[in-house]
Amino acid sequence: MTMLGTLFLGIHVAGGGVGLLLGALAMRPPDTTKSRLPIRLAYAAAVLILVVFLYATLAADWGRLALTQRVAFGVLAGLAAFILIRLYLAFEIAGSGRRTGKRATSTTFTSPTSRSGKASSSLA
Repeated sequence: MTMLGTLFLGIHVAGGGVGLLLGALAMRPPDTTKSRLPIRLAYAAAVLILVVFLYATLAADWGRLALTQRVAFGVLAGLAAFILIRLYLAFEIAGSGRRTGKRATSTTFTSPTSRSGKASSSLA
């Protein structure tokens, strides 16, 4: 690994560590008395640093990597892009004020269908 690659890797790891700590704070249950936007923005910045320096590390050392390492890091680079897209979409949804998905209205569990063809509830 080159000196530049080592520097990029160090920044990548630091961004990941900060993102891990901020992620725990950003994703806790909502507190309606104060905004968590600054924490969420800091988390997004940490993830962005993580991804940018992953790509920089790969660019600096790509020629020295074996085929299996290239495949593994290529998959990780794709996962990083997916995470950035999901993060962007989360901010879009949060900014618009809309919610997605439906909440469960029933917590009953059903057992497999009986011989008569009717499903029976195990909690009824």
